[in-house]
Amino acid sequence: MREDLMAAQYDAVYLVSPGLFDQDSPWGLLDETDPNTYLYADYAPEDIEDFISVARDNPTVRRLLIMDDVDHAAGFRTGGVRSAESPLAELAFRGRHYGCTVVVTAHRITSLDPSLRTSADTVLLFGTQNAAEIACIYREYGVGTLRQFTTAFRQITAQPHAFMAISKGRFYAGFQEVAIDFGEKTPPFEPPQGASAAEIVDCGDNEAVQQFRKALT
Repeated sequence: MREDLMAAQYDAVYLVSPGLFDQDSPWGLLDETDPNTYLYADYAPEDIEDFISVARDNPTVRRLLIMDDVDHAAGFRTGGVRSAESPLAELAFRGRHYGCTVVVTAHRITSLDPSLRTSADTVLLFGTQNAAEIACIYREYGVGTLRQFTTAFRQITAQPHAFMAISKGRFYAGFQEVAIDFGEKTPPFEPPQGASAAEIVDCGDNEAVQQFRKALT
């Protein structure tokens, strides 16, 4: 996976980052004078739409679009412009046909538009103790039960700057592939409409049932 990422070459690089001009910004390493590098410090839907229009008209140009800290950008996160109305949705579903590679960073995966989460080829996931974040990661990319996946995720991301990578169904600790195979993912539990906690006791004993039962007590 690392070789694939490092081998990619682009004709033009576009970066959108609210922290572009911060003193400690790593983006300061980019050459602002390069005519093929385009830097933006603010998120504006019209800029993304212009990018899509140019890419659509000339898909033979290899473009890299980096969108940094998307969860700080109204209109690009969950709760902003959604689904088919979002320029991110078109990039997610059609970007590769336009010759574009899109890299998105966010502090919380739950803040990302669902179209980005479901269409990502590769995700790099840093550690979190937030159960809702881990549950979202599990729903999108996990294997086994939620408990098993959570244990593996926390082990891999326990050290500072450590991350779990998931690419095309394969799991990595950093860039080192690891075997994570817990079998089939636990299906979500759908209790009978109006069922009480006592009735749910007889509905089964998988982890999803136990979690739902705990929520009712």
